[in-house]
Amino acid sequence: MTSLLWASRPCARWVLALNLVLGAATSDASAVPAPAATAATAAAQSDHPLLTRMPGYVIEDKKEEAFGARRFGGEGQVLPGTVRLPGGQIEVEGRVTEIAYIDEQERGSVLAIYRNHLQALASLGAQALNTGLSNAQIAQGGRFLFQLGQGPASRWVALDLGSDTYRYVLTIVEPAALVQAVTAGQLAAEIQSRGLATLHLQFDTGRADLKADGLAAVQALAQLMRAEPTLKLSIEGHTDHIGSAADNRKLSLQRAEAVLRAVCAQGIAPARLSALGHGADRPVADRRSEEGRARNRRVELIKRL
Repeated sequence: MTSLLWASRPCARWVLALNLVLGAATSDASAVPAPAATAATAAAQSDHPLLTRMPGYVIEDKKEEAFGARRFGGEGQVLPGTVRLPGGQIEVEGRVTEIAYIDEQERGSVLAIYRNHLQALASLGAQALNTGLSNAQIAQGGRFLFQLGQGPASRWVALDLGSDTYRYVLTIVEPAALVQAVTAGQLAAEIQSRGLATLHLQFDTGRADLKADGLAAVQALAQLMRAEPTLKLSIEGHTDHIGSAADNRKLSLQRAEAVLRAVCAQGIAPARLSALGHGADRPVADRRSEEGRARNRRVELIKRL
């Protein structure tokens, strides 16, 4: 059986079966050559190296993040079949690519899109996490998850299919190291100009353990407080709206307290710091989008008098 998608992996051949190219070239003495595409334009219209688009589809939108987080499963997501995820959801971090494809002639079908991606990803050794699927369930659409590899080196693929059979979205998260950019000078400048500084720290879902970016931010914060011995701060945690309000308030406080303890461990007097947790009560961005929810998940450092 042939596949309508390319699939690639290191030291392996490309897998391809069928791709029809339709069109005709015409020439005219008065024709004006089209301008050459810039590198940025070409990148915006390029597929991810892991998977190419279905024939006849074009890129409607593309977003890339050098380092980001995505939650797969849980509230607000429709995952058909039985999903093999502990607790039904997972949050993963790394380099994120989101590509929305559209067939303007509306010839696609949900089943064809799913089957082709399933076959292409299987050729790479990916595990389909939605199991026990019937054709009827697939046709209803939803989010279909795939995992390539195990542990920290895993790559994750989400295929989102809706009732619009001529449109689909791929989200790919790959391992990537976070480049920590927070410095004591930046924190000082923000606090001086705004009265607060915002840290977007990465935490595992439902956890308050500081990761590499959080520990680096703590170092910068401790350096700032040593340089300004009269500075006092309220460390205030915020979450997105996913989950119960009570759980989110508790979690946001735990995360603020984790930062406080880590700063005190650097020799800063506890009396100069306090911790609060607001949960999802004070959003700063539209919570309907993943980007907005990511901005709402934050720790703020607010200057105290």
